[in-house]
Amino acid sequence: MLTFLALLVALGALALAVLLRERFQRLERDVAALRQELRTATALKVASSPAAAVQPEAVDFSLKGKKGEDQDAAAARASELLPPAAPPVAFPVPPVAFAAPAIDLSKQYAEADASSIPSDIGGAGGEGARESSSAPPPAARGVDWEGFVGVKLFSWTAGVFLTLGAIFFLRYSIERGWLSPPVQMAIGLLAGLAILIVCELRAAQRYAVTATALAAAGLAILFATFYAAHARWDLLGFVPSFVALALVAALAVALAVRHDSAFIAGLGLLGGFATPALLGAGEDRPGTLLSYLLLLDGGLAWAAAKRRWAFLPVASLALTSLFALSLATAPDDGGLWPILFGFLLLLDLGLLAFAAVRDAPALHLMAGLATLIVVGAWFVRSATPDLLGPGLAAAAVFGVLYFLAPGLAARVRSPGAIPDDAAHLGLLGSLLILFVASQRSLSSPPDARAAVALGLLVATAAWVAARRGPARLQVASLALASFAPLVLSAVATRAPGPVCALGAAAALALFGVGAWVWKEDRAFALAAAAALFLAEAVAISVSFARGAPPLRALLAAHVVFLVALLCLAAGSGTQGLAVLAVLPAAAAAYAWELAHRRGPGLWKDELLLGGVFWVIFLAYPLVLGKRAERAKEPYLAAVLASAVLFPLFRTALAHGGYRGVMGLLPLALALGLAVLLARLLTLGVPPEEDRARLALVAGAVLAFVTVAIPLQFEREWLTLGWALLGASLAWLFGRIPHRGLVMWAGGLFAAAFLRLAMNPAVLTYHARSERPFFNWYLAVYGVAAAAFFLGARLLRRTGDERARSLADLLPAGGVALLFVLVNLEIADFFAAGAAPAFNVLSSSLAEGLAYTLSWAVFAIVLLVVSIAAVNRRGRIAAVVLLVVTILKCFLFDLARLGGLYRVASFVGLAICLAAVAVLLQRFVLPRKDPRPSPPPPLSPPPLPPPPLP
Repeated sequence: MLTFLALLVALGALALAVLLRERFQRLERDVAALRQELRTATALKVASSPAAAVQPEAVDFSLKGKKGEDQDAAAARASELLPPAAPPVAFPVPPVAFAAPAIDLSKQYAEADASSIPSDIGGAGGEGARESSSAPPPAARGVDWEGFVGVKLFSWTAGVFLTLGAIFFLRYSIERGWLSPPVQMAIGLLAGLAILIVCELRAAQRYAVTATALAAAGLAILFATFYAAHARWDLLGFVPSFVALALVAALAVALAVRHDSAFIAGLGLLGGFATPALLGAGEDRPGTLLSYLLLLDGGLAWAAAKRRWAFLPVASLALTSLFALSLATAPDDGGLWPILFGFLLLLDLGLLAFAAVRDAPALHLMAGLATLIVVGAWFVRSATPDLLGPGLAAAAVFGVLYFLAPGLAARVRSPGAIPDDAAHLGLLGSLLILFVASQRSLSSPPDARAAVALGLLVATAAWVAARRGPARLQVASLALASFAPLVLSAVATRAPGPVCALGAAAALALFGVGAWVWKEDRAFALAAAAALFLAEAVAISVSFARGAPPLRALLAAHVVFLVALLCLAAGSGTQGLAVLAVLPAAAAAYAWELAHRRGPGLWKDELLLGGVFWVIFLAYPLVLGKRAERAKEPYLAAVLASAVLFPLFRTALAHGGYRGVMGLLPLALALGLAVLLARLLTLGVPPEEDRARLALVAGAVLAFVTVAIPLQFEREWLTLGWALLGASLAWLFGRIPHRGLVMWAGGLFAAAFLRLAMNPAVLTYHARSERPFFNWYLAVYGVAAAAFFLGARLLRRTGDERARSLADLLPAGGVALLFVLVNLEIADFFAAGAAPAFNVLSSSLAEGLAYTLSWAVFAIVLLVVSIAAVNRRGRIAAVVLLVVTILKCFLFDLARLGGLYRVASFVGLAICLAAVAVLLQRFVLPRKDPRPSPPPPLSPPPLPPPPLP
C-alpha cells in the first residue's frame, strides 16, 4: 500500500511539474502579446486625435512655448506613439505662409486614457531610451524569477507547511492524549473548512496565488481528517468515509475549475485516487471502487475540458488502469468479469468521446493499450474453460469498438478527429484470441465461440478497411487472424483439433479471396495471399499431428489453396505469387513423406501429391495463354516445380522398385515442359522479343533430357550429363541468344571439369579393368573433352562477346581433361592395387619414362594442333609442358639411365626439341631472307604547277 501511495505521489508531482512549466511558458507568451497589443492600440488612439494630424504640406511647427521643457518631453513621448511615417515623396510643394498654432501635446497626452498604457511605455519618469515606433516588437522576456520564487513558490510552500503543521498537531495531540478523537476530528474539519472559506473571500482573491495554495492546504487537511476518522479513530464507517472523501475530491475539482488552478486540480487528482487506496476499497468492493473511479474520471475529464489541462486525463487514465490491473490480477470466481469489462467499456467510450471532442487521439490510443493490458492480465490470471465465453466476448467487443472508433469519432466531431490508422487498435482483440489458441487448456478441444469471435473481428476489419481505410488494415487483420489456426494446429494435435484448425484456416483464406473480389485493391490481394500461405502452413503442420486428416482431405485442401493463389496471381497481376506458391507445394509433399516415412504404400502417396502439384503448375501458363501477356513468372513456376519435385519423384520410384527405368522420369518432365515450349511458339510473340521465356523453357527441357542419361547409369555419368548439357545450351544459345544460357552453360562446364579433374572419388567408381587404355576412363573423359571443344565451337559462331569469352576458356578445359586422361591411363596400367594411383616420380623406371614420353608426345601434338588452329595460348601451353617434361627428364629420369638408354634419351630429346624449333620457325615466327632487299625505285620529281592565267 505504501508503494502504491508513493507511486501516486510521484505521478502527481511529475504531472504538476510539467503543468507548471507549460503554464509559465504560456503566461509569458500571453503577456508579451498583450503588451504589443497595448502599444499598438495606444499609438493608434493618440495618432487619431486632432493634435496628431499631420498636414501634407511642408509645415514649420514651433513647439517652443509656454510649457518649455515639459512640452518637448510630451512631444517626444507622442512621437513614439505615432505610426511610422510614410517615405518622403519627391515632388515640389509650394510654400504656405500662415502662422502655426501652438499645440500643447502634454495636454493631449494627459487627456488620453493613460490607465490603459503600461508603465514601460513612455512617460516622463520612464527609464532609458525608448524605441522608435517603426522598430519591431520587443522579444518576450524570460521567467520572472522574483515573482515565481517570491510569490508562487513561497505560497505553495506555505500551503504545504500548513498541511504538515495540521497533521503533526493531530499526531502530537493523539500521542499526548490532549484531545479526544471527536474533538480532534472537529478541529481538523473546522480548520480545513475555515481555510477554504477565508480563501474564497473577495479580499483573499486579490492575492490569488497565495489563496490558491492555502485552499489546497485546506483540502489536504480535510482529506487527512476524514481518513484519520476512519482508519485511526474509528469514528466513521466505510461508506461515510468513502462518500466524504469523494465529496472532498469533487470539491477540489470544482475549486480548481473556479480558480483556474492546476495545482488544486492535481491535488484533487491525487486525493481522489488516494481515497480507495487508503481505505482499501478494491479488495472486496470492486463494484463500488469502479463506480467511484468512473465518477472521478468523469469529473476530472470535465475539469480538463473546461480548462484544457492535458495532464489530467492522461494521469487519470494511468491511475485508473493501475486500479483495474490490480483487480484483473486477482482470481475471478465469476463475479468480477461483468463489473471489470463493463467498467472498461464505459471508460473507453468516454475517453473516445473526449478524444474526439478535444482532438486528442493519443488519449484514445493510450486507452486501448491500457485496456489490452488489463484484459490480457485477466486472461492470464483467470481465463478458464468456464470463463472462456465472457473473455472471448470481451475480446470481440473491444476489437470491434476500436475498429469502428474513427468512424464514430467522425460522427461525434468531424472526419479525422481520430485518425483512420487508429483502427489498428482493433487488432488487440485478435491478439487475445491468439493467446487463447496458444493455451492447451483453452483450445483443446477447440471452442466454436473462438471461431465466431475471430470471424466477427476479421469481418469488421474488412468492412472498415473497405469503407474508410486504411486498406493495409485488411492485411494486418487477416494475417494476424490466420496465425491463430497455425498456433492451434501445433497445440491441439488430437482429433478434432487438426481438422478444426484446417477448417478455420480454409475459411479465413477463402474469406480473404472473397474480400479481394469484393474490393479489388492491392492491399486486399496481399491480405488474401498472406491468408492462403498461412493456410498452406496449417495444412503442412497438421500432417504431423496424431489426428491428422486423411491424405485425400489434405490433398483437396492443398489443391484449393494452390488454385486460389494462382487465380489471385492472375487476377491481381502479381505473378510473383505463382513462383512463391511452389515453396508451400513442395514443402507439403516432402512433409507428408517425412511424417509417414514408414507407412505402407508411401511411394504412391508421394507420386500422387507431387504429381497433382506438378500438373497444376504446368497447367497454369497453358490456361492463361495470351492473358499472361509477356510475363515469365508462370513459366518459371512450372520449371521450378519440375526441378523441386524431381527428387521426390525419384525417391518414390526407387521405393516402388522402378530403379531400372529411372531415366524415363526426366524424359516425362521434359515432355511436359516441351508442351509449354510449343505453347509459347503459338502465342504470336516474335522469338527475338521473347528470348527470356523461350530460353527458360527450352533450357529446362534440355536439362531434363540430359539428366536422363546419368540417371539411367551412375556416378561418372552424372558428370558426363553436365558436360553434354553445357554443349546443348551452347547450341541453344545460337538459336535463342539469351545471355542467361551462357552463364548456365559456363557453370555446368565448370562443375563437370571439377568432378573429372579434381575429384579423387573418380578413381574408386569402378574396379580396374583387365583391358588397358580401352576402358571407361577413355569414354567418359573423351566424350567430356569433346563436349568442351564442341561448346567452344558453337559459342564462337554466335559472335557474342560474353559467349566468346567462354569459348576461349573451354578448349583449355578440354585439353586439361585429355591430359588428365593420359596420366590416368598410365596410372591405371601400372597400378598394383584395386585403384590407380598417380606416381609421376615413381622409382619404377618404366613408369617414370612412360609419364615423360607421354607428356612430350602430348606437348608436340598440342603444339601441332595449336599451330593449325592459330591458337597462341595453346602454343604457349605446349611449350610450357615440353619444358616441364625436359626438366623431369634431366632431374629424375636420366639419373637412373645408363649406357645406350641414356644415349637414346639424349638423342630422342634432341630430335623432339629440334622438331619443335622447326615447327615454330616454319609456321609461327616470321622468316628472314638472307639476301638484302633492293631499294625502292625513285619516284620522278613532281611537276611544277601550271602558271596562273
